[in-house]
Amino acid sequence: MSNIDSSAPLLTSVATPSLPSSRSPSPMPLPSRRRAIWPLVLLLLLVQLSSVLYTLPLNRVIELRLCQEHYQKHDVSVIQPDGSIPELLCKIKDVQRKLAWLQGSMETMSVVFGM
Repeated sequence: MSNIDSSAPLLTSVATPSLPSSRSPSPMPLPSRRRAIWPLVLLLLLVQLSSVLYTLPLNRVIELRLCQEHYQKHDVSVIQPDGSIPELLCKIKDVQRKLAWLQGSMETMSVVFGM
């Protein structure tokens, strides 16, 4: 068995260089603070822009799907052979109401769950 003293400190004190008497750091000058904010503002704008650019085509895809469902039930002759429907025909109240509900639900989930 070794002779270990349990009351001895594990770390010995190390000599620290003397610090200046004033402990508070000098504040950043005002123009320097403003200059430091602009890259953060630019980053925030770019992130927001990317989110907006992502949702635009997504909304069109969802709208087209809702429009196809609507016209399959009501007027199949509007659906073209490739499955597309003119965008103007998708601007009817029934389709837009469902689209708005889905967008609201997705936005709510984004806020609640932080997606």
